[in-house]
Amino acid sequence: MDYKELSREQIDVMLGELYKERMKRSERELGTNMELKELLENSLAKTPANFPESGLIACPGISGSNTEEAATRIFKYPSCMYFKNFEGVFAAIDEGLCEYGVLPIENSYAGSINTVYDLLIKHKCYIVRSIKIRVEHNLMVKKGCSMDDVTEIVSHQQALLQCNDYLKKNYPSIRLTACTNTAEAARMVAEGDGSMAAICAGRCEDIYDLRVVDSNIQDSASNYTRFICISKTPQIYPGADKTSIRVITEHTPGSLLKVINAIVDNGYNMTKLESRPIPSTDFDFSFYFDFDAAASAPNFVKSLVEIDSVSEEMIYLGSYQETL
Repeated sequence: MDYKELSREQIDVMLGELYKERMKRSERELGTNMELKELLENSLAKTPANFPESGLIACPGISGSNTEEAATRIFKYPSCMYFKNFEGVFAAIDEGLCEYGVLPIENSYAGSINTVYDLLIKHKCYIVRSIKIRVEHNLMVKKGCSMDDVTEIVSHQQALLQCNDYLKKNYPSIRLTACTNTAEAARMVAEGDGSMAAICAGRCEDIYDLRVVDSNIQDSASNYTRFICISKTPQIYPGADKTSIRVITEHTPGSLLKVINAIVDNGYNMTKLESRPIPSTDFDFSFYFDFDAAASAPNFVKSLVEIDSVSEEMIYLGSYQETL
């Protein structure tokens, strides 16, 4: 459009519309910022001083999984309820059946578990604690059987990926089948006819009365999985030093850099930046950030509001302590 051809009246109308749009956007941003400020301040004020030692915890899969191991390390006396899949864990939190859920979210070898990130957004849950566990995969068969009897190896897809080189080298002709989780694979072997082997956690040996063929078969010696504990309400316990957010930026040059600068300018060490496609859009992306941020610091709430203000949309995923 050649603005030189516009009349003064037309220019005044255009400027008026731009002003109205800017005012609407400012009001929207202010409302969002105030909601975030209130959410953070209430969470800091109302969260108990001590993380609970016990609780009814939703876990995916069945007894013997690495997630169960994570739950026993996060909680001193957990009572675990098992659900078929990740969606079931979030549904249990939504319905109030369990106050907390424990789920894997990232592996040092195979990367992020994107389904969990998507479900965090869908169900509006918050991370309240996380833990990294060194995962050791074991190849097991039914007692009385050997690998000569095996025609199929079963496990969770992530476990199969993490043992890919080992399997190619040692059992290139055996069929690999993914199932819902590693403990389920162990149970399938225990209930089968001896033609299957499972890649599973060491605790499955006794739980399902199996025999270990080979241990520590993961390709990477430093194979860690990060597990998160989620809640329907944000709970910022003392010692929380890590924050996770999800951001959608404007479609303008430098918009992502504004968010990064807002994080860095507040003195936070960014530990993760990952893009994810937004469902039902044409090549639009959101960005997931993890950064070190002491929630007890005086400027914590103000800094999160600043990050929100330079984003098209920011979803707060939680502030928490992460342990090994």
